[in-house]
Parts: sequence; structure tokens; C-alpha cells
Amino acid sequence: MSSSNTPIDLSQETPKSSSKHAPERTPGTTMLPLARIKRVIKEDKDVSLINAEATFCIAYATELFMEYLVTEAFSKAKKEKRKTVYYKDLASTVKESDQLEFLEDVIPPTMTL
Repeated sequence: MSSSNTPIDLSQETPKSSSKHAPERTPGTTMLPLARIKRVIKEDKDVSLINAEATFCIAYATELFMEYLVTEAFSKAKKEKRKTVYYKDLASTVKESDQLEFLEDVIPPTMTL
């Protein structure tokens, strides 16, 4: 898996503080398309059926997880006086967090050749 050097530009604010500018969330909706979440879940051959509530819970949990990961990576960028999150910020976040240890193979530190 190759890492992309394309930066992710975040606003001047941290993701948590920018929530006051986020659109109001309608209860029972997610930002991720539920049909796509369901399709990903069904890729697991052990899962034959999944109901709408379970799909919603997985989608919402995914949103919360992504918010946590990006918030932590953004704090690393801010420490270096940047407003842009780079791959190295994500990799560093994964490497330094016991909670994110399971991602070490997916988001490894960059290596110079």
C-alpha cells in the first residue's frame, strides 16, 4: 500500500470546535451512505443478513472513530504550526497510540528508500 502525499486541508479550527459550524444532524441519519456500509459488511462471508439498526450503528461508530483519528492527527499538525494533516501525522498518531495499535499494518510509518 503506497502512501499519498496529498494533504488534507482542514479549516483553521479543530474538528471538535468546528462542530458548531456543522449542519444540524437529523436523528437517525449518518454522513456515510448506509447502502455502502451494508455492502462492505456483506463482504464478510460469515454475515448473511444485517438489519438497518445494526448498519446504522456501524456507520455511526465509523464516523466517531474517524473523528477521533483525524482529531488526534490534526493536533500533531497544529504542534508543528500547520493547518494541513499529512500522512505522517496519521502514521505518528497510530504509532503512538495503544488504542490504534490495530492499524499499524494499515497506516505504517513512512520509510525513506
